[in-house]
Amino acid sequence: MKIAILIPNEDNTDFIYQYINPKLAEYFNLSAEDFFGRSTNILFGKLRNKIYRIFKEVYETHQKDIMHINYYQENELKFRLKLNITFIEEGYLLVTAEDTSAEIHIKELHSFSKSSTYIQKSKKYGIGTKFENGFYIWSDGLYKIIDRKPLSYDKMHNIIYELIIPEERAKLEKFKQNLIDHPEKSCKDYFKILTNSNKTKTILLDIKKIFENNHLKKTAIIVHDVTEELETEKKI
Repeated sequence: MKIAILIPNEDNTDFIYQYINPKLAEYFNLSAEDFFGRSTNILFGKLRNKIYRIFKEVYETHQKDIMHINYYQENELKFRLKLNITFIEEGYLLVTAEDTSAEIHIKELHSFSKSSTYIQKSKKYGIGTKFENGFYIWSDGLYKIIDRKPLSYDKMHNIIYELIIPEERAKLEKFKQNLIDHPEKSCKDYFKILTNSNKTKTILLDIKKIFENNHLKKTAIIVHDVTEELETEKKI
């Protein structure tokens, strides 16, 4: 669980980190030790007033509250966190964080027009976004498809490509080359992947590059698990 524990500073003008889960610290490319004894200004300078107001209200009223943090780096949205803030009787604030980054990209992914209609018809899909700084964000649904938990280095590469079975590697290379040759088009094709639980699944992989003023802003990735659908068709 991604959690942090804070206490008010001596003059009650800010809150100080007493503990932060290493997994949560990794979101900010920092270690847990980097947070200890530091105030919320370490990360949220511009949002400091809003965060302090909510933290202070929870601390004084003992009533739980929720807030959303959009974290930007070099004017690019890096991730979004949902924070649940709770007062603990010993005088601490307990903050649990949930990554909700995928939610803010769903509308954008739906702009795929016909290529994305299957998203609205099936729950077996996963979403990924590659930002122009090279970092990826993957949805919970994607991890359910590949049968494993998130890893810290997943943000560094396309985790779907590495799961495609060896027999379809040549097909994958053609797919990737097509993305390069036709960056303005949505590229999609069927692939077989080997999941973490050693299951073979068939996915429909749909990737589209999104441009603003002829500049690549991000790459949207949709993965649809069609394994059961294909098996049903074979039985009919």
